[in-house]
Amino acid sequence: MTKTERWLNLLAFLLDRRYPVPFAIRTHPGPAKASGGRPFQLLLTPSASGRTFWAQMRHSAVAHVARSANLSRGNPQRARGTSGQTEEAQVNSIKDYKSALSVALSLLMASTAAVAQDDGKKWSLGTLQIEKQGYFYVGGQYDDPANPTSMSGQMYVEYQIPVKSGKTHDGRPTRYPIVMIHGGGHTGASFQTTPAGDPGWADYFLKRGWPVYVVDRPGVAKSTSTGAFGSPTSVQTAEDRFAAAEKADPLIQWPQAHLHTQWPGTGSHTHGDPDFDQYYAHLSPGGTGGGEDFLVRALVALLEKIGPAVLMPHSAPGPGTWRVGDTRPDLVKAIVAVEPSGPPFFEAPRFGMPGGQLTRPWGVSAGFLNYDPPVSDPSQLSIVQQAQPDGPDLIPCWLQGEPARQLPRLAEVPILFVLSESSYHAPYDHCTSKYLTQAGVPNDFVKLTDIGIFGNGHIMMVEQNNLEIARVIEKWLVQALVVPERP
Repeated sequence: MTKTERWLNLLAFLLDRRYPVPFAIRTHPGPAKASGGRPFQLLLTPSASGRTFWAQMRHSAVAHVARSANLSRGNPQRARGTSGQTEEAQVNSIKDYKSALSVALSLLMASTAAVAQDDGKKWSLGTLQIEKQGYFYVGGQYDDPANPTSMSGQMYVEYQIPVKSGKTHDGRPTRYPIVMIHGGGHTGASFQTTPAGDPGWADYFLKRGWPVYVVDRPGVAKSTSTGAFGSPTSVQTAEDRFAAAEKADPLIQWPQAHLHTQWPGTGSHTHGDPDFDQYYAHLSPGGTGGGEDFLVRALVALLEKIGPAVLMPHSAPGPGTWRVGDTRPDLVKAIVAVEPSGPPFFEAPRFGMPGGQLTRPWGVSAGFLNYDPPVSDPSQLSIVQQAQPDGPDLIPCWLQGEPARQLPRLAEVPILFVLSESSYHAPYDHCTSKYLTQAGVPNDFVKLTDIGIFGNGHIMMVEQNNLEIARVIEKWLVQALVVPERP
C-alpha cells in the first residue's frame, strides 16, 4: 500500500467515525420554481454497498495523484501511462502528500464547486467581456481551380476571444483556444446557449478566459454543401436517443437508458415541450461534405490559421479528430473527447440493431493513421475480440493482437475521455480508451459517475448540470496544459 493510499484510508476512517452512516454524494438541480429558476441541491443518499462512496474516492484520488505527478508537458515521461513506472514511484515524486491529496480530490469534488446560481434565476456567468469576435471559413476547395464552378469542404468557424486571454511571463498562453466540434445531426449551436436558455460550454470557457472557436462541420448548417442533403434526425430518434431515452421502447433501449435524469426543463422532454422543441429546431441534416477526410482537412487548416489549440469533439467527429492529432501533434495541445464515435473497428449493437459493420478499419478511424510498425492497408492490423467484457452491461472490445502496433504521434497529445451515466455510449466507450492505451497512447478516461455526477445522457453539454461537467473538463485542461488556474 502506498503512502497516499494510507492517507486516504486514514481520512476515510476519521470521517466514518464522524459520520457513522456512510453516504454517497449526488448533485442535482432542484425542482423548478414559478419564476423559472432551478435551485441547486447537494443530495446525500445512503450508499448502496455501505462504503461505495469511500471506495470510489480512494480509487479516483489515488489514480489522480499518480497522474498529477508528471502532467507537465515539459516532461516527456508523463505518469499518465509512462511505461515501466510503478504507481509507487509516481506517487513518491510528490513530496507534500497532504497537498497532493487535495489536488487529487479536487476533481472528484468538482461538481460541488460548480458555477453558482442565484435562487429563482437562470444560470448566470455574469458579464462576458469580449476582445474580438467574428467568423471565417477554412478548408474549402474549388471543383476546378483553373475554371471553378463551385466550392466544397469549407467549414464555418465562429470565434470569440475574451479580454482575459493573455500570456505568462515566459510567453506561453495562459489559455489555449478551444475548438468545439459538434456531433452528427447537430450544429455548433449545441455548444452555445442551451435549449432552456442557460449558458452553454462556449459561454463557460469564454468566461473562464479561454478563446472559443465553434464550428459547423463541413456539409452541415452554415458550412454549405454542393451535394444533396441527407435526411434530418427524426423527432422520434431525437427523443429516444437524446432527450427522453428513459421513456423509449425497451426493445431499442440500452442497459443504462433508464438512468437519464438531466434533460433540461420540467416537461415531457418530447415534442411539444418548449425545451425539446428548441433543441430539435437546431438539428441539421448531414450533408455530403466528404465525411472524415473533409473534416480532417478543415481542422488542420483551422489549426494552421489560429495556432496550437485544444480539440473538443463530441461523438461523430471523434475519429477524424484522432487523425488530426496523429497528423499534426505539434498543433494539438489536447483532445477532450466527449463520447467520441466508437468502438474500435465494428459498430456496437444498439437501438435494436445487431451492429457488426466495419466502419473504422484503421481501429479508431475510417482513414489512415501512422502506426509503428507502419501499416499501408488496414487489413494488416491483427485484431481480436475479448472473450469476456470488462463488466456488466458492457460489450467485449475489439483490440489488436499482441504485439500491438503503436501510435507514437498521437501519443504526444494529452487526451481526456468524458463518459456520461446513461448515454448509449456507456456500453462501449471504454473500448476506444482501451485500444489507445494498448497502442501506447496515454489517456484519462473519466466516467462522470465516478466523480459524483449522475443522470447525464449523450448530449450532456445542453443538460441541466452542463456547467458542472465543463468545470471538470477545465480542471483537467489546467493540469494537462500546465496553465494558471483561476478562481
